Amino acid sequence: MYEVDKETFEEINRMEVNAGYKLVETDTKFGKAILWEWVH
Repeated sequence: MYEVDKETFEEINRMEVNAGYKLVETDTKFGKAILWEWVH
C-alpha cells in the first residue's frame, strides 16, 4: 500500500484504464486505500 499525490494518481489512473484496470480510492478505518479493480 502506498500513497501518491492527486496528479500522480490521475496519471496512473489514465494509464491503468487504458490497460483495463481502474484505480478505486476507498475510505477504510485505517485511512484511504487505493485498490485495483478489473474493468470488465
